[in-house]
Amino acid sequence: MEKVFLQNQKAERYKTALEAAGIGIWDNDLLTDKIFFSGNSHELFGLPSNKNVSLDQIFANIHPADRERVKTKLKSSLDPAVRALYENEYRIINPATGLVVRWIRTKGRAYFTDKGTPYRVTGTVQDITAEIKAREVQQKLLALVDNSIELMSILENDQKNSYINKAGMEMLGFDTLEQVYQTPISELHTPEDIAFVEANVLPGVIGTGKWSGIMHVRHLKTGEVFPVYNNTVRIHDNTTGEPIAIGAVMRDIRPEMAAQKALEESVRNFQTLVMQAPVGMCIFKGEELFIEIANDNFQFVANKNTAAMVGKRVAEVFPEAQNQGFDNMLLTVLQTRQPLKGKEVEIVQEREGSARTIFVDFTIQPLFEGDGTVNRIMCVAIDVTDKVLAKKTLQESEEELASRVAERTKELERKNKELEEFTYVSSHDLQEPLRKIKMFREMIRERDYEHLSAFSKEKFDKIGESVDRMSRSLKDLLNFASLDKEENTEKVDLNPIIENVKNDLELIIEQKKATVICDKLPSINAIPLQIHQLFYNLINNALKFSNPDTPPRITIKWESNGVDPQQEVTVVPAKEYCTISVSDNGIGFAQQNAAKIFGMFQRLHARSAYEGTGVGLALCKKIAQNHGGSIWVESSPGQGAKFSVLLPM
Repeated sequence: MEKVFLQNQKAERYKTALEAAGIGIWDNDLLTDKIFFSGNSHELFGLPSNKNVSLDQIFANIHPADRERVKTKLKSSLDPAVRALYENEYRIINPATGLVVRWIRTKGRAYFTDKGTPYRVTGTVQDITAEIKAREVQQKLLALVDNSIELMSILENDQKNSYINKAGMEMLGFDTLEQVYQTPISELHTPEDIAFVEANVLPGVIGTGKWSGIMHVRHLKTGEVFPVYNNTVRIHDNTTGEPIAIGAVMRDIRPEMAAQKALEESVRNFQTLVMQAPVGMCIFKGEELFIEIANDNFQFVANKNTAAMVGKRVAEVFPEAQNQGFDNMLLTVLQTRQPLKGKEVEIVQEREGSARTIFVDFTIQPLFEGDGTVNRIMCVAIDVTDKVLAKKTLQESEEELASRVAERTKELERKNKELEEFTYVSSHDLQEPLRKIKMFREMIRERDYEHLSAFSKEKFDKIGESVDRMSRSLKDLLNFASLDKEENTEKVDLNPIIENVKNDLELIIEQKKATVICDKLPSINAIPLQIHQLFYNLINNALKFSNPDTPPRITIKWESNGVDPQQEVTVVPAKEYCTISVSDNGIGFAQQNAAKIFGMFQRLHARSAYEGTGVGLALCKKIAQNHGGSIWVESSPGQGAKFSVLLPM
């Protein structure tokens, strides 16, 4: 009886201890399918304490995302082949709202018969909500620390690191955490640097709780020693107050030092730029407008030397500036942070009792600091006195000059008109005697040609050929001269133009068995007759200089917004252009002669080999220019030629 009493007393104490620890007990009789709870188990599972509980009720209170995991672990503990101890952490919800009420941890074990049949599962349940929240905070902090771009470490009392984050491992050359644990800090410093750490850093942080400053560390792999800025704090036991570790945050300051060096170099370069600038430059500092830098050209404009300016206020150096408002201009730029410009501003300089007037172009520009503030302004000044005085002189004689220009222009227009009339009349007057020579030639040919000697016939024929050449030359000259006449443009469809040219050249096309292939061409604003002349000459040229062994093949194509490779025309961006090309498979020529062939009376072949006056391509160039365009050619011997015409649409 006493033994039973002691057992009950022991069980009661055990139960009391569990309840005091917030731990409940659960017991599942698998044979009767009954579950017994003690302590606060009902509450932890979110179940009423006055009712019998089924396994389904328990699972209804488990978070849906955790249920399958709980079932799997429970099944594993009931498997006689496994007999695993049951332990799990999961969420309990309010079935009505679906909201999480708490996190719990359950532990237990299953009991089996001699035949391996499970008959009972018993264990404990504990509320771990606070632990889970603390764990989540710890995980977040660890993720933050581990992914920091600066080294973060914990140094234990044995002078070895128990933790270094990813950035720190990369900075110091560690490959694994095991390597971190085994490496004393003496290997991360030179002998001189570890002596500094032991004499200053460690005593400082242990004594005062923190130490900050610049020190040097060494890369394990490369051996490179580099500076870091180190913030260290003492970590102590909350109960005893004894130091248990040192926390450190280190920043590699090489980028900062490089940036500082670059900044200093930039400042030096800027000062050099100011001093060597071909214009006057001066930098003023602060509300008092102290002159910080003034180059030689500014001294010239200001009529003051460096010693009299640098380090002094504007009011001291230029007392006349106040009366003329220049000090207010400088202060306005400093305060508003907006630049100010002046053009041909009149300035009266007072020097040693005398005054002089100059004219200056200037720009006053705010100089922004790294934080966006403005404490300095820069003035760039150019003495334009000579220019202003010259302009005034020019303005005084402007009417007279304009009158002279107008008179000269009128005279040139008159002479140009006389020249056009002379060219046109001369061409017509020369045609008349040529017509008579042709007429007399035909009369002699009909009546007396057969009575002439062989010598006379040869000379007679050459006279006829010369007359024909002169007639063609005069005709081409007349056409060339007529191109200078002003004519109105109109919308011209180029497709009928090409067809008309093909009709004009129909006989020679048939004789040479030529093929003319033409894209559908656009309509352009042009002078119809001149455009006809342009394509007549280009196609005729292709037929004339064809290869005698190969039928001519002439291809006409176009594209929009072409570009003149010789840059003879400045293409207006807002204007639409087209490039029309006429290509052939003829004899071609050397590219170095490309510019020559557009000159008047220029020929690349003997007159006996190819007839012509040498004016046709000059006409083409003139027509292209009349329309605000240009013409160029690409060719090589035996490979044909490609003439391209750039014309506005």
